[in-house]
Amino acid sequence: MHLRAIIGEIANLMAWRNLPVQINDLVLDVGSGDNPHVRADVLCDRSLWDSGERSGNYDLIIDGRPFVFANGCKLPFKNKVFDFVICRHLVEHIHNPTDLLEELVRVGKAGYIECLGSFMEKLYGWDFHRQLVDYDNDILYIRPKATSRNYGILPVEIKKDTYWEKLVKNNSHLFTVKCLWKDKIQYKTEGPLLDVVDRKSENISFIPKRSLRRRIRWWITKAVRFFVARPKFKIDQILACPDCHVDLKIRKTSLVCTKCQKLYAVISGNCFKFN
Repeated sequence: MHLRAIIGEIANLMAWRNLPVQINDLVLDVGSGDNPHVRADVLCDRSLWDSGERSGNYDLIIDGRPFVFANGCKLPFKNKVFDFVICRHLVEHIHNPTDLLEELVRVGKAGYIECLGSFMEKLYGWDFHRQLVDYDNDILYIRPKATSRNYGILPVEIKKDTYWEKLVKNNSHLFTVKCLWKDKIQYKTEGPLLDVVDRKSENISFIPKRSLRRRIRWWITKAVRFFVARPKFKIDQILACPDCHVDLKIRKTSLVCTKCQKLYAVISGNCFKFN
């Protein structure tokens, strides 16, 4: 990892200062992927091995914070247990984004949603994006990405141009949807969204050895979180069955729903699998 990449990692980690999060707030990052938010106290992502839809195809980062493998549309947490919920670059990826939005509101009191806007999609045209998202007057507008339309109209030469990259970075408000919400998320859908559940089950039984990037990220995160992390909390007090939303009994290698008796896996330490 060269110097520019390390500087980029530090810049990403320091972005937490732009969010209205207090020192004692309990924070969840849904869809944390390869760039988990440094202020998040709990991380959540669906996939360990599938990095195809992550920027740069980077692997998932697990850095010692409580980690939950789960579908964002069926979160394994109690109602309103988080003070703030972060969800970045996930809404545009899934078939049923409204289910995701409702879950964010169920488990959190406030939060931040970020995703690429429809203009950016028109320019770049990522094949794995399923929704077009815009934000106006505090309302998220979501519509399915039409397969008949022409996306990715920007020439490759411009995409790779450093001046263009700088322009996009310095004018992110033109290309990126950034939505802060409290108590509820206002949204409107246009067109028929698919009524399906995004399921991708993986056989996760261990956490892979950290790559160089993971190790560098781990040390930087640990240093920053020494100053900004929430005081300690007990993970068993916030986890719940994703179906019943009731308490779980935590055993050494499994979690058991106290209502439906469904079993979920404890992978290692504070890492849990719900999908």
